[in-house]
Amino acid sequence: MNRAFQSPNQNISAASIAPWTSPSGAQLSLANSGVTLSSALKTYLHVPASTGTVSVANPGYWGIDVSPVTYKGEFYVRGAYSGNFVASLVGLGNVTYASTTIPGASVDGSWTHFTYTLQPSAAAPNTNNSLVISFDGSKASGGALNFNFISLFPPTYKATPNGMRIDLAEALAALSPSFNRFPGGNNMEGNGPLVGSPALPWNLTVGPLIDRPGHEGAWGYFNTDGFGLNEQFQWCKDMDMLPVLAIPDGHYIDGEVVEPQDLQPWIQSAIDEVHYFVDPITTAAGAKRASDGYPDPWPLHYVEIGNEDNLFNGTASYLEYRWQAFYDALHAEFPDMKLIASTPYVTPPSGQLNDYHVYSTPDGMVSQYNYFDQNSTDTMTMIGEYATVDPNPEVDWSSPLYPHPFWAGSVGEAVFLIGAERNAGKIFGAGMFWNTILLSHHGTLTFIFIAFAPILANVNAENWLNNLIYYNANWAMDVLSTSWHVLNLIANIRMTETHPVVSTAPTGPLYWVAGENTDSGSYIFKGMY
Repeated sequence: MNRAFQSPNQNISAASIAPWTSPSGAQLSLANSGVTLSSALKTYLHVPASTGTVSVANPGYWGIDVSPVTYKGEFYVRGAYSGNFVASLVGLGNVTYASTTIPGASVDGSWTHFTYTLQPSAAAPNTNNSLVISFDGSKASGGALNFNFISLFPPTYKATPNGMRIDLAEALAALSPSFNRFPGGNNMEGNGPLVGSPALPWNLTVGPLIDRPGHEGAWGYFNTDGFGLNEQFQWCKDMDMLPVLAIPDGHYIDGEVVEPQDLQPWIQSAIDEVHYFVDPITTAAGAKRASDGYPDPWPLHYVEIGNEDNLFNGTASYLEYRWQAFYDALHAEFPDMKLIASTPYVTPPSGQLNDYHVYSTPDGMVSQYNYFDQNSTDTMTMIGEYATVDPNPEVDWSSPLYPHPFWAGSVGEAVFLIGAERNAGKIFGAGMFWNTILLSHHGTLTFIFIAFAPILANVNAENWLNNLIYYNANWAMDVLSTSWHVLNLIANIRMTETHPVVSTAPTGPLYWVAGENTDSGSYIFKGMY
């Protein structure tokens, strides 16, 4: 939607007007002179005024779903104006589905904040709809108005401000998630300074929305950071999930690594980050979080140091100094925090965890049924990412991955997960790429899983071809993948403890896990044949 005209380093030449247009024919342009909305959002939309109605329009993210629900919006204006504004949802043929008049004036020397609600009386037949903001050009005494942060939200999951789309959140909630690993993997690491993609600037994602400049992500597109880390924690609260926070550790996916003598600022940033989320309001860090709208400390007990540090030239430095330096500092500052090594190549101290990722073929996933049998219960493993991404015989990383999950692959994943569930006393959880979600932290099992690679994909802008849930602007057109259905089945039949199964037959073609749910008094057998 491009509500705030953000760009890397706030470079106006890199910013874009698209998809904004002017139905009234005004010559729109971008500017960043004079008083800006904030130090983070300096670029704004400049709209010349005329004697009649002047309007700007935005078609949303490849469309806007119009239904008879309440939409909430806001925008900022700078410029001398003495009239009203009108906000509307308009479809093809110039059909207006909802409209509201927003009274109030604006001035030239500062930005005025306007809010509004729209209540369509009926649904539009398609998503070819736009948000239109209009004003009386004759009442703009300076000859133009400037706009920024022009936003529109449909109802959100559990009515959380700046929250999740209800249909997508409900599809995830149906998998009964209990853990959320965020802010993810490679995008948290960044591509590296040489290519202009930094590690996730956590402190720029937690304040007021108009104070978030965004940053260049690792996957070739700009991140607005409108859904920041506090929103991620709130998502955990809304779905009753435990948060697992991943922190940058001086490794970029282009192979750059921070040298030992330069690592301390990274360590201090991680310490400051954790303090911000867990400290009481009586501390400076807790007071800052409260001023950002979240007075209560978040229930953070798990922190992962880095992501996939065994890849992209990261192994040697992680084993030699980065893991130990971060571990020592974080453990000293937060002795009760569980710390997770981002690679199984590290054996962390007793009671801590490491992270295992696997992307494979159907047969490759099946072959890992016994992978965790010899693992120790002293150091638990978090299955942080997994997916079947290619048909047999092997993954060809030089070619595009398979375009979507498929039944053979999802069955392979089920066998792998059943094997992991058999070793539940050794496994923290299982998840997949990006915002990894994990399951089941009650009873005697700390296992069970969800999530995918990535979890969500807009069909108009897929970046990774193998995804859990596909969607577009039409809320009724979500597609739940085969892997979603496998996870839904496994996740909602839970064991609180597993039992050994003795067999004289070799493993396969039957793969199994047996146990019980003491809450329901049920004995459970899960098998794949």
